[in-house]
Amino acid sequence: MKSRLFVVIAAIVLLAGCAGSWGGVPFVLAPQGVVEGLAGAQGPHPLTLANGVIVTTKDFDMRSLFLPSTLDWTPADEDVLTPTTNVVSVASSGAIAITLVGTCTDGQPLTLYGADAYTITVNDTNVRTSTGSAITFGQYDLLLFVCQDNEWIEIAAIANS
Repeated sequence: MKSRLFVVIAAIVLLAGCAGSWGGVPFVLAPQGVVEGLAGAQGPHPLTLANGVIVTTKDFDMRSLFLPSTLDWTPADEDVLTPTTNVVSVASSGAIAITLVGTCTDGQPLTLYGADAYTITVNDTNVRTSTGSAITFGQYDLLLFVCQDNEWIEIAAIANS
């Protein structure tokens, strides 16, 4: 937990002065470490960084900002994944192939994590990889994608993470 908090604090400090959006909601990270513009059911949620501690003046679950949503998935051979989370931990009882659904939102991130020792092939359907073909991953490997025009674009393949 401490390492995740350090990453959050480092991100706030390094990105101070940057602007962006989260879930389609624009925000500005001011030099003081305040996130301005994020709104929810209870209104704006300013965050400040004080003596290395993140402080908020409203009820706010920071996990929605900095931690991805996850799913543990055990597909059968030739199953189709419709991502509803940012991170999918994939386990299987043998070598299998999966397909990523072609309906997604531009900018939607997806990380696939190999949770066991079997090889998983992501079929070359709705996917654009650096090799132009299907891509495989195994235990402790990560595949990072982002959606663009209803296709999953490979950002990175990381072995033995």
